[in-house]
Amino acid sequence: MLGIAGYVVLSHIMQQNLPQHKQWSLFVYSIVCYLVALSLPTLLLICAHVIAMFILAKTQSVYVIWAGVIFQISTLNYTFLMSPILKYFKSDDYYIMVIIVAMASVRSMSFGLEYCKESAQANQKYSFFNYLVYLFYLPTFITGPLMSYEQFYQQYISSPVIHRYSNILKEFFYYIFWAVFLELILHFLYFSAFHNERSVLMSISPMAVGASALCHLYFFQIKYVVIYGLSRTLALVDGVEAPKPPNCIMAMYQYSDMWRYFDRGLHHILMKYIYFPFGGSKHGIIRQLLGAFVCFLYVCYWHGFNRNYCYWAFFNWMGIVFESVVIIVTSTESFNNFMNSLFSRAMQRRLSAFCWTPIYVCLSLSNIVFLAGTRTTYIYFERLILSDFPRNCCFLWLLYYMTIQIIKECHLQFGKKYLCEKSYRIA
Repeated sequence: MLGIAGYVVLSHIMQQNLPQHKQWSLFVYSIVCYLVALSLPTLLLICAHVIAMFILAKTQSVYVIWAGVIFQISTLNYTFLMSPILKYFKSDDYYIMVIIVAMASVRSMSFGLEYCKESAQANQKYSFFNYLVYLFYLPTFITGPLMSYEQFYQQYISSPVIHRYSNILKEFFYYIFWAVFLELILHFLYFSAFHNERSVLMSISPMAVGASALCHLYFFQIKYVVIYGLSRTLALVDGVEAPKPPNCIMAMYQYSDMWRYFDRGLHHILMKYIYFPFGGSKHGIIRQLLGAFVCFLYVCYWHGFNRNYCYWAFFNWMGIVFESVVIIVTSTESFNNFMNSLFSRAMQRRLSAFCWTPIYVCLSLSNIVFLAGTRTTYIYFERLILSDFPRNCCFLWLLYYMTIQIIKECHLQFGKKYLCEKSYRIA
């Protein structure tokens, strides 16, 4: 906390008195903080990764850069690649190192792929110092959220815009409230222990099982609201508007919205460097689905590439495939004419909510796969859907159907963009 407070004070002093030296001073301060907080093996390994990826970026070859990124992630996924140096890491240091290297690999990929688009003479924008400033930027170094190099360069290096401290404090206390709320909830409720004792989930009532699942989903969301929110607030001191924290996890009933509005920074990077290069939605459904598949394959590999993450990525991709097909069918003129001839607007909305309900349920279950694994998710599936069939299944369907109706009504009253992208006005 003292290091963060010192960063805020130094940033303000340099901005007011020596703005031309602000980047250098904050970079040196950040490095000093890392020297104090991180172990020497962690720092040396990170420096090795950073220097290696900068050398690969200088080739301006997309294939070389991707090969370097995949090798970086592979060193984290397969212990035999790290076995010669594992003895130098304590358990806590090792996990911190894994997080830092994983985040650095994404940033190195963004820097390298952006550099490939530029001419070889664009040395000032893609200098080694700018690269280090981007990778070691203290507010988002470990916790995120992720930003592309172009976003960071435009906001921090090229033309920073300083926000008013009253608005920054408003965001800060908002995230502090949710941090305190999370601590209180974890102190009084022990739902996080249920995943370690699956027998408890088998013995409690279906209503309690559903409440446990809902608590895990909200805990997942609020945790990242606090982590990303506080990092974003610290970045606002420098004039960097980092991606906003996640939207309410139960206010999104489509897979595409979940990816777009949960981890906005990761979504932007996936779209820019993987999905669009594969063609996106402008070159036919086949290239669109192939691009989405490669995005999920990369995310799965980046997260760890174990069985749970593979199932989670596959279920999400299948959800995107289904949504893409539905959107193509329902956007045709003949389908709309057919629906308008048979049903009123209100009835069409009811039918839409009814049809989206199973996707909404699958979305919740796939998120639990990510959080708790396949075995625990199957217990939720068995207790909430299969047991006492069809009573529990119909009750769950009704709850999710009513939730979708509420979401649709909120979109109608306030606008989907306002609800999904709402934030404090920064002026």
